[in-house]
Amino acid sequence: MKKQVIIIAIVIFLISAGLTLLMYNPLNTEKNKFIGIWKSFEPIDTLTYEFFSNGTMKATSFIDSYKKQFFGNLSNYSYLGTWELKNGKLIMNASGIFNSTLDYNFSNNDTILIIAPSGTSDQNLTLIKQ
Repeated sequence: MKKQVIIIAIVIFLISAGLTLLMYNPLNTEKNKFIGIWKSFEPIDTLTYEFFSNGTMKATSFIDSYKKQFFGNLSNYSYLGTWELKNGKLIMNASGIFNSTLDYNFSNNDTILIIAPSGTSDQNLTLIKQ
């Protein structure tokens, strides 16, 4: 009887340890930082990205009335695409529009996201979590 209790305790411990390891996946933790709505701040203040947990995304650009006087009667537009993290890079793809591999960096408790085309440092886009 005592041996059975010890064996059951060991099995429960091993199952608990295995489930804990499955739940803590650093890639999932990093991926979760992206989930949600991000609004651009610099240098473009009219772009919004929404990253979904299933690997899809929606990007929307807004043209306000002030900008319409310079750019004409452009309408707001949205497009759908996919995103993933691969080899420490953010890969975004909107079929027929763009396919980008980006460096990224979070700051301010993961509420600010700076992205740039991979290998460059002069074309940053700053996004703020909404």
